[in-house]
Parts: sequence; C-alpha cells; structure tokens
Amino acid sequence: MDENKNENIEVSESEVQSNMQGNSEPKGLYIASLILGICAIIFGWIPIFGQILAIVALIIGIVAILKMKKCNSKNGMVIAGLVMSIIGFILGIVITVIIILTGVVIYDKASEAIEESDLDMHRVASNVIESAADDFSEAERDMYNSTFESYEGNSENGTSVRRLIDEIISNNESYAGDGERFVSVEVDDITGFDDDALDDACEKANPYEGGNNSSSNVDDATAEMNELRSKIVNSNRYTVDMVCSDGFVVEVEISEQ
Repeated sequence: MDENKNENIEVSESEVQSNMQGNSEPKGLYIASLILGICAIIFGWIPIFGQILAIVALIIGIVAILKMKKCNSKNGMVIAGLVMSIIGFILGIVITVIIILTGVVIYDKASEAIEESDLDMHRVASNVIESAADDFSEAERDMYNSTFESYEGNSENGTSVRRLIDEIISNNESYAGDGERFVSVEVDDITGFDDDALDDACEKANPYEGGNNSSSNVDDATAEMNELRSKIVNSNRYTVDMVCSDGFVVEVEISEQ
C-alpha cells in the first residue's frame, strides 16, 4: 500500500516537472520573433511597414527572453530573431531616409525643370509679343508713310502738290503735342515763295530736327505751309521726294521743274 503511494507521488512529481518545463518554454515566441525578424529584413525597403515588423519582432523577442529566464532555458532562435529585427529596423530607417532624400532631389530637379520651362515659355511669349509689336509698328509705319508716298514722283502736277500739303498739315495737327510725329516741308525754287520762314518754322516743330511739335509750333509751321500752298500753280510740274527717319517720313521735299 505504501509502495503504491510512493510510486504515484513520484509519477505525479515527474509529470508536473515535465509539464512545467514544456508549458513554460516559449518556443512559439522564438519562432515568431525569428520569422518576423526575417520579414523585417525582407520588407525593410517598404517605409513604415518594415519598421513595424521589426518592432513587433523585437517586442516578441524580448518577451521570449524574459520567459526563457523564468524557465531557465536557452534557445539561439530568439537571439537570431532579435538580431534580425534590429537589422531590419535599421535597414528600414536607412532605406526610408534614402527614399526621402531621393524624393527631395527628384522634386528639386522637377521644380528646376518646371521653372526652366516657365522661363522658356515666358521668353517665347515675350518674343511673340515683341514680334507682334514689331509687326504692328511696321504696319503703322506703312500706313503712316503711304499718306505721303502716294504723292512722290518726278513730275507731279500742282493740284497733287496742293493736296499733299493739305495732307501734311492735317497730319501735323493730329499729332501736335505727342513729341514724335511731324512732317517738315522743304522747297526749292518755288516761284514767288521765300522758304526761309518755312524752314525755321519746320525746324522748331520737327522733333527729328531737335524741335518740339507743340501746338503753337505746329500752328506757325501750318501758316507757312498754307503760304506755300497759295504759291503752287496747278498747271506747273513739280518733283516730290520723301526723307525718312526710323522708317517714318519726316520731311517732304518739293521742287519746281
């Protein structure tokens, strides 16, 4: 009877010790820490995700080590899991930093390219605007000059010359005070006309000759041109020439044949 009791007690103690050793050793944690550590290295190139895996592996590894100390056991897998989780965490940080720096560099390059593109577009737009302005100025010059050039010739009758003088007077009055447009009249050998007063009046009013096309100066020149107009004989023949500056007619030369 006593022998049976002793045998049962010994069996129970051995089972308890066996169960305690089997249940307390955290083999599942070892494996989980190792697998997650490996995954942390494999997926370390994915920002945040790799670091999360590494942190979870590290926590599980630490828990496994604490349990391992309680049950007085040792297992190399948990150490390997810890090492891999640390490597995976560091690798993830390094890769994340590289990705961020690469993104910054790409952004800077893209910004520079966009700025250059904007500058190129601005230059193109400016060139187009300048070209359009040049075209407009050329069209403006052509229209302005055509008023006088249509009378140019080596044998113009008096009627045409009188009409030309009217056009010049009208033009000068319309541009009076703008500081730019004025057409002088220079004559040679017009019967009964003294051109000195006309020359002086035109010189004072013509900006291209250092004058000022103020209303008063234009009025003085107009008076002399009207005097000239009264001396033009319809039946006589005249030569008309144009003098240009910056592309614009600034002087009309009239001589009697």
